[in-house]
Amino acid sequence: MGTKKSWVKGFIAGFIAAAILSTGLAYANEGLSAITAFINRGLRITYNGAAFKPQEADGSEIPVLSYNSRTYLPVRAVAEKSGVYVDYNEKTSEVILKSENELLNRANLVLHNLKYKDYKQLSTLVYKNGVTISPHPYFEADAIKFSPAQIAALKPTDIFNWGANMWAESDDDNGIVCTVDEYFTRYEEYMTAPYIGINNYINRGLDTNLFEVFPVASFVEYYIPPSNPDISHADWSSLRLIFIKTVDNFMLTGILQDFFTT
Repeated sequence: MGTKKSWVKGFIAGFIAAAILSTGLAYANEGLSAITAFINRGLRITYNGAAFKPQEADGSEIPVLSYNSRTYLPVRAVAEKSGVYVDYNEKTSEVILKSENELLNRANLVLHNLKYKDYKQLSTLVYKNGVTISPHPYFEADAIKFSPAQIAALKPTDIFNWGANMWAESDDDNGIVCTVDEYFTRYEEYMTAPYIGINNYINRGLDTNLFEVFPVASFVEYYIPPSNPDISHADWSSLRLIFIKTVDNFMLTGILQDFFTT
């Protein structure tokens, strides 16, 4: 399956607040209030590493606005660029957003909750049998695993051994021992990963047993390429979020990281 390169930082729901800006949608006067905002022409936007300028259908530029220390982007231009359907119901004054890929939409929501350490909300996305977490691409037999209830009860200062540290310089590695918040901070850089693969390995380092442990799983890979493009085999990393499809939705069942090793 081909690579799906779409990502909206902060998750697509964050753009609803920006819908009152230039979106190409018609809005009723009801509920509108006048504000003083500023056009931000100094903001540079990239999409999958390439420059992106929000535009109307006729090619005219849609300005980015700054208001009350926040930046507002046009909902239609950004959503359509990322493969999200946008519509507007004039009768109900409702902006309608629909992701074209249910799995990617779910993975982005998981990553959003991990970034903001919202463990109670994250627990609603976890498979009933729990989520297994590995700091490397091979799930060990004793890999740490949390049930939905355990995820909801996590406290920022709870300390766990998250598994072997593949970067350890000696064989007497005792694993990665740190707090919940410290560990999940490792995932924050993937919020802006320039490449995303759906059921597709963008890069692979060590052997993985992903499909041995989860034979009917689907996964989304967030890939950060090498900082030096001339050394394609070094200095890269991936985060893979693994899901089981239920009757209602995709549910999180595994998390692993993959990266370059010597």
